[in-house]
Amino acid sequence: MGPSSEAIRKTLQEAGLIHDTAPEGDASESPWYVKVLLGFSGWLAAVFLLGFIGMGLSFVVENSAVSFIT
Repeated sequence: MGPSSEAIRKTLQEAGLIHDTAPEGDASESPWYVKVLLGFSGWLAAVFLLGFIGMGLSFVVENSAVSFIT
């Protein structure tokens, strides 16, 4: 494990490399449309992944011996 971000910040402040304090709150808040786009992209990727897995395992349904083993 490496040093925590607070320890690194303190070391940099003591060295005079930074002069500010730790940021307050969540400064990386995304707009609503970015969150919607990321959510839609995640669902679309999941559907494609399940489709490709289904296509890859379609021989299991077609072959009774493989279906029994699986």
